[in-house]
Amino acid sequence: MPRPISNTESGQSAILFAFVIIVMVVMTGLAIDGGSVLNLRRVTQNAADSGALAGAYHIVSSPSPDETFLQETINSVIEANRVPDSDGIPGNATNDNVTLYYTDDEGQPLTSEPCYIIPCGYVPILARGVGVEVDNQVPSFFLGVIDQDLLNVGAGAVAVARRGVVDSGQANNALIAFGDCEFEDFPLDSSAYNIDYIGGVHSASHLENRGDDNHYHGQATYGESFRDRADIPGTYEPGPPFQVAPLPDPYAGLFTVDDFRCDGSIGSTVTCFDMTKLITSTHWSGEIDTRLLRHEPPGNPYYNETTNELRPGLYYAGPYPFRFGVTGLNGTVTLVTSDTIKITESDVQLTGYMPDGSILPGLLMYSGKQAEDPCANRPPDAVINTTGSVGSVQPGVYHADDKPECVNLSDPSGCYELGSLQYIGIIYASGGHIATSGDGATYVGSLVAPSMRINGYRNRSEGGPGQPDKVGVLFVFNSALTPSEGYLIFLVE
Repeated sequence: MPRPISNTESGQSAILFAFVIIVMVVMTGLAIDGGSVLNLRRVTQNAADSGALAGAYHIVSSPSPDETFLQETINSVIEANRVPDSDGIPGNATNDNVTLYYTDDEGQPLTSEPCYIIPCGYVPILARGVGVEVDNQVPSFFLGVIDQDLLNVGAGAVAVARRGVVDSGQANNALIAFGDCEFEDFPLDSSAYNIDYIGGVHSASHLENRGDDNHYHGQATYGESFRDRADIPGTYEPGPPFQVAPLPDPYAGLFTVDDFRCDGSIGSTVTCFDMTKLITSTHWSGEIDTRLLRHEPPGNPYYNETTNELRPGLYYAGPYPFRFGVTGLNGTVTLVTSDTIKITESDVQLTGYMPDGSILPGLLMYSGKQAEDPCANRPPDAVINTTGSVGSVQPGVYHADDKPECVNLSDPSGCYELGSLQYIGIIYASGGHIATSGDGATYVGSLVAPSMRINGYRNRSEGGPGQPDKVGVLFVFNSALTPSEGYLIFLVE
């Protein structure tokens, strides 16, 4: 017959069961605390990286960099990445959770200077980078029982600016596709024909010329491969495309969409229209479009129906997309959104609004949308899509009558009669694809994105004997619109 369980054995089982429960609770608590630490480490490292990049940019982009503004810039970026402020005044020069120091262009502390730990009261003339050390904390789940209420995490980063790290001329790129994309994605796909590229074009991975008779007046470079499979091969006047080290996103870490809020560090210094307030205060929802603006009363601060002009200023859309479809749309504007931008219809003439001295002068469009596949080369997947075309105002782009072979890097209007479809400024997609189309379009500035597809054309037969050549699409690099001409800024640690 079964042996009865003694009180002693029952007590031992209870103790063992209690011990198992304690072990399980400890392991669960440690797992939660460990996960919190790993997540905080990622967040803190991102903050340090972004702060260092912003600091290096300020040092080389300003003719007389100010140390207080440098600290404020770095702290604002770091605090925007979920690192707490220490004195209750976000965005000022004080944050005890952040330690800063100056470096040379190799990322080494600038010990050759009398002072290199910030603040020094000045920016050393030899400073070419910034080191950032960030301390962060997260509340503990389990370790609080042993008076360990907060878990500390630290991260560091060094960003520098260097001249001449790539072949001559590579700073002057009209197009930069910086994505690490597969060949079949065509990360920089020139599929239109009769395009004039004045300024370089660069793909960090693969470059393909698929359009007939395209003219490259700046150096074409690529990181992995190049293929020209047009029926009429492209013309490469500086020389054939060649392989170089991949260029990174030149604006990485300098700002986020929310830096452009109308009450933010960038938007507060310019005329700024907060489109999120407009869209949430009406029955419209989903996107900022022409219909929404037209429903504002006459004389509204956004749009003039008589001239189809967007009022000059920065348009901050936050999480909402822009979608404009109106013939003759024009204006001096900067469009900023964490969603998509699509411009349609004809005779569009837009110029970047951001002024000299701002973080990105001449910025015309910025999408911060992080696409699921930023290399996807399909117009429906584009985060910025300019699909307008020329209309009746001045169709086509063509050489001036007396300058049929003229090329001018700094002043295209001295050589070309520009068409009625013009985008003048920087068009930047930090995490998605740019698609362009429209015959006779002019882009003056630069396009920067992980990947891009260039469409557009013109019909040579339209010119006729003795007539100036028309151009399908004209891309012109404009050095005045770059934030730090001659420098590349990147993380070294």
